[in-house]
Amino acid sequence: MSYISAGEGKPLVMLHGWSQSAEQFKYQIPAFAEHYRAIAVDFRGHGESEKVSFGYRIARLSKDLQELIGALQLEKPHLLGHSMGCAIIWNYLDLFGLDEIDRLVLVDQSPLGILRTHWNAQEIAASGAVFTAEQTASLDTILLGHVGTRDKVEH
Repeated sequence: MSYISAGEGKPLVMLHGWSQSAEQFKYQIPAFAEHYRAIAVDFRGHGESEKVSFGYRIARLSKDLQELIGALQLEKPHLLGHSMGCAIIWNYLDLFGLDEIDRLVLVDQSPLGILRTHWNAQEIAASGAVFTAEQTASLDTILLGHVGTRDKVEH
């Protein structure tokens, strides 16, 4: 997994949103690096990381995060998630708990992903919802990806 690292001190791991990359943090990294070890991650299939044909579920990305924390020997890092990065953090906490994490920063996660048909324009804008039910149904194969291993892939 590719990442950008700058600075020294307490680790701050920054997690990008869907179809984004570590590049989105290029203006924050220098400021954070003055006080932290700022680490901006490129999740699999994003940015400079390998473009594999499997493993794009949030749970797998959470495991990638856990493996990165271990590989870099980060002690109680702060996690900063943007958009999908927030979902990865929530899943990480579900799988691995909060004991090894110091602080959380959650930025711009939609509180609700699906629009309700009876909402007016103001309610839609306030909800943070981004998809109709029909759009959500059509995204399932894209977001779920493949099930299996490199040797056996099921759809």
